[in-house]
Amino acid sequence: MSRHNDTRGDWSQRSQRQTMDMTDQHGRPWFATVEIRTGDPCGLIEQRFIAPLVPPQQYLKRVPRKPYDLLIDYAGWKADIRQARGEWEREGRQIARKLHGSAYRPDAPFSIEVLEMIGEAPSAIEPVIAAEQGNKWVLGLTNRVDMRLVKFFEPEQVDPDYRDSEEEGDFSDELEAEYNPPAQPVQETVRPKAHRTRTSDWNEFAAERMKEGKTMKQAGEEWKARRTQTA
Repeated sequence: MSRHNDTRGDWSQRSQRQTMDMTDQHGRPWFATVEIRTGDPCGLIEQRFIAPLVPPQQYLKRVPRKPYDLLIDYAGWKADIRQARGEWEREGRQIARKLHGSAYRPDAPFSIEVLEMIGEAPSAIEPVIAAEQGNKWVLGLTNRVDMRLVKFFEPEQVDPDYRDSEEEGDFSDELEAEYNPPAQPVQETVRPKAHRTRTSDWNEFAAERMKEGKTMKQAGEEWKARRTQTA
């Protein structure tokens, strides 16, 4: 790893700061401007790679006594997603009860009226689990798309010139436990079914075009043309 003098700013800053290259646990390169005395970043830690999923800054942790190592805090990231998801669903159920009264069903997906009040669901946990387990596509280590994960991203985040996916990592067991817990006697613990999104529409559209023998690139072009016509 290397350090480079930071030539930005005035002389005082240049004498106290430098750019440091770092590597995360997956071997991917990052860099940041750090204080020479403390080694603490002066701003954002930035990646030198492209990937469908990039960790938010709060989950990038420095490793004590290893200044060139960067650790992604997957445990904290997953915990925050679970908490956000739980709060989102609790709020949705409370609003649904008030709106629908006796017609309320805890196992039904949230209505459009409820979603307008609580917003879209928090980000999915599946890509984070996949990244933690070393999924090469999510980490940006290969262009070979893992089709199990495509539905969690917007169409423009998926390389249209994909090849058949590889079985990279197996996060199905953890997801099964995460999203299909044992039945509980209290109705509130039943998770509502996922509502339709633009991504789910794209997945169905792409699947239909692939059955017709078309490539993902051709499907993407048709998808963009259709969206332009309906805009």
